[in-house]
Amino acid sequence: PWHINSIQFSLGLKTGIFFPWINEYIGIAKEILALSTPKLGFNNWRSDDPRLRANDVIIAGLNHDLMWCYHHLQPDLPRSLQYAASFFNQEYPWKHLRHSQPEFYGISDVHALHHIAPAVFDSLKALGAWRGYERHVLGLEPILVSMSGRGIPINDGARRAFGDDLDTQQTEIDLQLQSLIPDEVRSFRPKEGYKRPPAEVADVIEDSDAQPQLLLLPNHRQPAIKTVGEHEAREKHNLVLRSFPSGNGGSEQRWVRLLPFLAGSPKQVMEYARYRRHNLRDWSTSKLELERLAASTRDPVYKHILSYRSLDKLKGTYVDGWGPSNDGRVHSEFLYAPATGQLSSRNPNAQNFPKKGPLAKQARRMIEARPGHHLLSFDYNSFHALTLGFEARDALYMRIARHDIHSFLTSHLVRQPVPVDIPDDDLADRLRWIRGRYPEIRDNKAKPTILGYGFGMGWKKRYEMNRESFESQAESKKIGDLLDGLFPQCAQYRTDIRDLASRPPHYLTTRHGYIRWFFSVYRWDPKYNRWVPGEDSEAVIAYRPSNDAFGHKKDAMLELERQGWLDRAGLIDEIHDELLFECPD
Repeated sequence: PWHINSIQFSLGLKTGIFFPWINEYIGIAKEILALSTPKLGFNNWRSDDPRLRANDVIIAGLNHDLMWCYHHLQPDLPRSLQYAASFFNQEYPWKHLRHSQPEFYGISDVHALHHIAPAVFDSLKALGAWRGYERHVLGLEPILVSMSGRGIPINDGARRAFGDDLDTQQTEIDLQLQSLIPDEVRSFRPKEGYKRPPAEVADVIEDSDAQPQLLLLPNHRQPAIKTVGEHEAREKHNLVLRSFPSGNGGSEQRWVRLLPFLAGSPKQVMEYARYRRHNLRDWSTSKLELERLAASTRDPVYKHILSYRSLDKLKGTYVDGWGPSNDGRVHSEFLYAPATGQLSSRNPNAQNFPKKGPLAKQARRMIEARPGHHLLSFDYNSFHALTLGFEARDALYMRIARHDIHSFLTSHLVRQPVPVDIPDDDLADRLRWIRGRYPEIRDNKAKPTILGYGFGMGWKKRYEMNRESFESQAESKKIGDLLDGLFPQCAQYRTDIRDLASRPPHYLTTRHGYIRWFFSVYRWDPKYNRWVPGEDSEAVIAYRPSNDAFGHKKDAMLELERQGWLDRAGLIDEIHDELLFECPD
């Protein structure tokens, strides 16, 4: 996987040189890359640089990845090189020439960077976003590379056992599901039916209710009239009779073999809904839509489909996707992709483990510290609630968030409101009592409301995403209105930040040096003749509180690195507001 065919360099516009990776050219390339002068590539941090290092190449000096630099300026646009270059006076397209003109293609790759880099660097500095790139991208990169290199320790026996358990559960659900699916919905083979009845039909037990059929016996030598039981054919061989158009304009009965219903097939799920006359909105078979149908129709098929898909995703993601390398560890690649300033990861995604239930515990047991070490996790408490209060300049919201904002809202939902004009110790005690007394209301109503509130989520969407939590859209709206009334400064912030982002130049910057552009904060609704929230409305509200949280966490990582703790304590993963270490005893 680390083979190199060629390498290209460019010192400026209209310049470039192409080296085949052979003989003396390898030595020249290594000398160039070992120089202390700054380097600039595009997607080099996760693609070219690992390949070069695997071939014993030392890359010295400041090393920019212009892809992530450009992404810091335009976090919602595609990150491909030719797309980016098209905005910065690149004269021609070239990516289609990879195989026909490899030398010209390769030199164009490096030449294009001279069009992009000066403009992107200058724009980041002019817009106040250079600090974010310099500290949280360029400065954080060595930390992410080291974290990936350490890897996450996997107990492969536990991983395989988890996979076996998922297979068993999936088989049980599939058996229940198949028994509920009508034959009329199932796919079958062959498409036009069997022109001659299959051999298995001749072996079927005769049924007194069966209609006589003209069949060919297995030797196909002569036709014979034989009474065949369709029920027995269905039970033994999944064979049933279906009507097909005949040549004379009529129809004829042919045998077909029914296939299992596929819970993961959108087409087959749509066919089932159509057969039952259930209304799939926009013919979507998304999780959200199937949950809606399960609740509205009470049809157990949809719950079985959801359960089957959930297990399928768990197995593909956390069993198949977490197979360890030869060192017994997975080495995820950490990226800067989310526009909020959060980090992401791939191969595998190390930041999205299930949290609740026995399957979540079993999945987490796959991660096991090696002898002489312990897994050690640190996270921030109610961090996004705190940063929302911070941006809204709402000291009360921040104070309660430091204790338990979810239980505070719960106290109002159960009409036992905790007063705010009491000392912190008393406040903490009362909120602790509410948490113990009303855990279901806290976790199922208050918590999703608070989480959605911080991310600008409207009451309709909050209801749709948490149907099991709210009795109706009206209840979702009522709880959101209650929260607005309790914290009017946070409610005002939601309005003010949307108004700010909707005005030219249509972007927001953050205190950590990030920028994000918003062009659809509001949209005109001709039906009601007014402006209503647009596609960017939620993202605008969430942007600064989210970036405050992720930016602060990155600053903490940089400070821990400065003190030497990330290596000493063995940082192996970062998940949302958490850092995970495999720490020596």
